[in-house]
Amino acid sequence: MLLYLFLLLRFTPTQEVELCGHATLASAHILFRHTHAVPDSSTVHFHTRFGETLQTRYDRDTETVQMDFPALPILQTHTIAGDATDKDPLLPHLLTALHIHVEDVLFFGKSLYDFLVEITPQSFSGMASASIDFTSVSALGGRGLIVTAANTRLEVGGDGGGVGVGGGGAVGARDMEEAHFLSRCFYPR
Repeated sequence: MLLYLFLLLRFTPTQEVELCGHATLASAHILFRHTHAVPDSSTVHFHTRFGETLQTRYDRDTETVQMDFPALPILQTHTIAGDATDKDPLLPHLLTALHIHVEDVLFFGKSLYDFLVEITPQSFSGMASASIDFTSVSALGGRGLIVTAANTRLEVGGDGGGVGVGGGGAVGARDMEEAHFLSRCFYPR
């Protein structure tokens, strides 16, 4: 069995970053779909600054790339109840960045690199990229902001079979139709 190992460096406009899922996914997609460097059904290993070798695999039948990615723990959580905007200096930046209210925030924390916020599905569906305040995202101090919400358009069949999207129409890409959570990432740098 051949080992397909690639060095993967990821950059924002101002710096190199250790870990970036979107860049890893895009690199794997290019290697599997647009070059002859890697045969189908092979596993590609990426060596990165993160220190771990990341594995990706292409499934020709479903035309999907599967990634084995390390889970980064939440290192810090922020208070979001009641008068939290007075107690947490970062919360006002978050609310301004997303144009939401404190009642819309279900969870707010930070991993090694990014801030993670779970908001209500209603707030998530009303969020438009054009309205994101990237100055406020920068003021949070992390690499970026990952926003997630439960996919309320997901319907699970009562007989244990099938998962689909209800409410007329797709959530987005075919791969996201069966997602239990939807996410968007905002990187100001």
